[in-house]
Amino acid sequence: MVEPPDHHSVSAWAQSIDYTDEAIRRWPGTVTRVQYERLVADPEPDLAALCAALGEDYHPAMAEPERLAPVVVPGKLACEHARDDDDRAGRTMARGARTLGGGRSARRSSPSG
Repeated sequence: MVEPPDHHSVSAWAQSIDYTDEAIRRWPGTVTRVQYERLVADPEPDLAALCAALGEDYHPAMAEPERLAPVVVPGKLACEHARDDDDRAGRTMARGARTLGGGRSARRSSPSG
């Protein structure tokens, strides 16, 4: 039977949860679990707990990254840099495919379609 393409990802995710549970049992008080859904819905409590675990001071601005992004990365956001890099890589791949494929251009897939 052929496994669905995402089977490996689900298996790796489940295994990481098992490893985290084992680490919490084995080294109590040294592992801080952060649940993505809670972090997104109400970031302050989890960020404060994470900072405390790391011995760092919590600042409320940590819960508002969208406010700090223009200051930290002026002019262009990190996601725009990544998109530019992807576009450059795609153009390079397409040129290589045309050269190797006798003039046929490569179709590049992207997460957006």
